[in-house]
Amino acid sequence: MYQEQMTTVKDIESENEQVQWLVTTSGAKRAVLYKELLPRVEKGDRVLVNTTATKMRLGTGGFDIAIHVEGQQCKKRGDSTNEKGHIMKARYLPYQRTFSTIEEEGSLSHEQFQHTFTLNKKPVLIAELHSMVILLWALVQELDSQKPIVVIISDEASLPLAMSEHVQFLKRDPLVTTITTGQAFGGEYEAVNVVTALQFAHFHAEDALIVITQGPGVVGTGTKYGFSGLAQAEWANHVGALDGLPIWVPRLSQKDQRNRHRGLSHHTYTPLTKFTHVPTYLPLPIDFIETRVVEIDNIKKHAHIHLIPKSEYEQFEDLPGALRHVPYPVTTMGRNVREDVLFLSGIAVAISTYFDLDPNLG
Repeated sequence: MYQEQMTTVKDIESENEQVQWLVTTSGAKRAVLYKELLPRVEKGDRVLVNTTATKMRLGTGGFDIAIHVEGQQCKKRGDSTNEKGHIMKARYLPYQRTFSTIEEEGSLSHEQFQHTFTLNKKPVLIAELHSMVILLWALVQELDSQKPIVVIISDEASLPLAMSEHVQFLKRDPLVTTITTGQAFGGEYEAVNVVTALQFAHFHAEDALIVITQGPGVVGTGTKYGFSGLAQAEWANHVGALDGLPIWVPRLSQKDQRNRHRGLSHHTYTPLTKFTHVPTYLPLPIDFIETRVVEIDNIKKHAHIHLIPKSEYEQFEDLPGALRHVPYPVTTMGRNVREDVLFLSGIAVAISTYFDLDPNLG
């Protein structure tokens, strides 16, 4: 299914160097325009928008996506750095374009990728949901506001990172670096895959906390293996193969109405127990472990999983209080995280475990 519609720009809701958020007269009456791909618009301009997600009422809906500006000729897009690149992203789509990646010839980092490397027991966080990233950042501010953070974004969900409200906010923090990998684009750095992104992060930000995640718009089908978060196992295997320590950010919930996501989500349990083949760490709140005996016994059957019982209050006296660092409500799966404190607790114990294992803090 594909649907599109002409609409008129009623107003410019907001704008930055990468996107315009438009108020429109039809469709979802809100649309995003990627300035990387299209010329910027003004009030009164006519725009063709993709309305597919809105019509289907998907989680990626709520707004339309501009695909053409009426009366505008195609423009040469992109900054001078990316115009020199030759790695194509969004390949074979009408808007495919080249990016300068960290690995390619001509890159200042090119020589580094000629060699193998090891993470040398460095912990790396594995986080399925994009909403976890802003919460990880907020909690890190409570412990060490000078801690550099590198966010590696894989391409299982949204391809343009520019549509992420969280990333737009995090750009204000000079200690946060983003690397988009695969077909995803729009990070501070572009990489061909997660492994080279890890290599770059390890050598250029040795003291940084590294987290691997995906963009907004994850996929789930209500089946055992049909979800984009299965890629977490691949990320963990990469980290382990490079002699790093994968720490899973457990997806926990006490409010999700779906049984498969209540308690420890099967989006954590399945890739962790079925498809991860390296030693890996799963931190969980102590209170949660004590109340989920059968679930925990099943996890303990897997020798590669190191279960880490943690109190979420070991390093954080007031978990919801950490949200003061983010000037807007943070939601996950449509719920405000304040309504689902267990979700936040899972992130807190992952951060605590990271700080326990980080060799740079020893």
